[in-house]
Amino acid sequence: MNVIQVICRDLDLNLQTFKDLSTSTNLLVLFLVPWCGPCLNYQPKWKQLMKYFNDDPTKFDLLVGRIDCSKEVELCDVENVNFYPTVRLYSPTRKRPIEAIELKDFNVIEEFLRKNIKLRAEIDFASLMSTERLDSDESSEHVLTEPDEPEPDRVSGVYELNEDNLEKFLSKGRHFVKFYAPWCGHCRNLAPTWKLLGDTFQNDKSVSISMVDCEAYSLACQKFDINSYPTLLWIVDGEIVDRYNGMRSHKDLKAFVNRKKKEDQLKLERQGTVRSEDVIHTLTNSNINKVIRHGVTFVKFWVPWCSHCKALRPVWNELSRKLLGRVKVASLDCSQFEDICEKYQVNGYPTLIIFRNGRAVSEYEQERSLDSLVDYALSFADDSRDEL
Repeated sequence: MNVIQVICRDLDLNLQTFKDLSTSTNLLVLFLVPWCGPCLNYQPKWKQLMKYFNDDPTKFDLLVGRIDCSKEVELCDVENVNFYPTVRLYSPTRKRPIEAIELKDFNVIEEFLRKNIKLRAEIDFASLMSTERLDSDESSEHVLTEPDEPEPDRVSGVYELNEDNLEKFLSKGRHFVKFYAPWCGHCRNLAPTWKLLGDTFQNDKSVSISMVDCEAYSLACQKFDINSYPTLLWIVDGEIVDRYNGMRSHKDLKAFVNRKKKEDQLKLERQGTVRSEDVIHTLTNSNINKVIRHGVTFVKFWVPWCSHCKALRPVWNELSRKLLGRVKVASLDCSQFEDICEKYQVNGYPTLIIFRNGRAVSEYEQERSLDSLVDYALSFADDSRDEL
């Protein structure tokens, strides 16, 4: 069946659908990341465009879609998307896409389309412009992936989950979760140990220590069939992998977490893959000297409120996989360790610095595409390159 015949109105593209459609029809694409404010401003208008053109794909010989570059990292890298939002028009009759600049309103969009492609039918943008003033609050339901929701509240290293954030938060990565009730005596006895466990793994991005109050959020606990308290579950990518029934000392709980992490790492190794959080070193005052002491280390200095830092995150994750075994990839949160950032004269974010054998030797100041970052880092892995 022709892929154009099975298009849905909200056309969220992946690597395969993008390849199929960009070679078979005219395709207008919005590249975005969920934490980008201007991307979100595009969403209501883009939703209307997708509805208008995708409801009858053969009428105009044009489809409108969107690509979340935080998920489709490989696709955005292949297409060399370096900033957001990016809007491009693809046509099977052209070798290269046409990049659109400042498609701020429907008049500009109409002019851009008329100039660059021949549509089968006339566009009635008057009807779109009459609805352009729809309540902007609707934009939240239009997004491909909604803006990154704030992380759950974290108290002393322990994430406090509720019905609104539990499912999404636990859907990716490794989690050790305590399901409890406030009136439960055993839960109260476990509380200080659980807090200490959270402190222990606070700077370990490869696992989260969490808890759920089942009296306040009973629906959340029902999803995991919680019938007694406390219930301690090891959850990986949203699935229950193990239930902890051992001693509840800090030593025993810590050993359990480390053992389950190792089991998951070995499982992924057998599958030929790895989690970025396992290969990106999260730097602190206590470990930075050890991490950078030997070999080449590429360090990202960042702060949580920096939009450019957030935009770089999926690229940095993929970079860690590309450089695995050749260059160490690390990150340091300057909002937590200001003294380290002052030491290395970090004045803007993100700042990317190459370290070799404990010394800062070069700051990266080129485009932040995956290929450029890989080439740059590997050039320092060659011992023949002089330090700067």
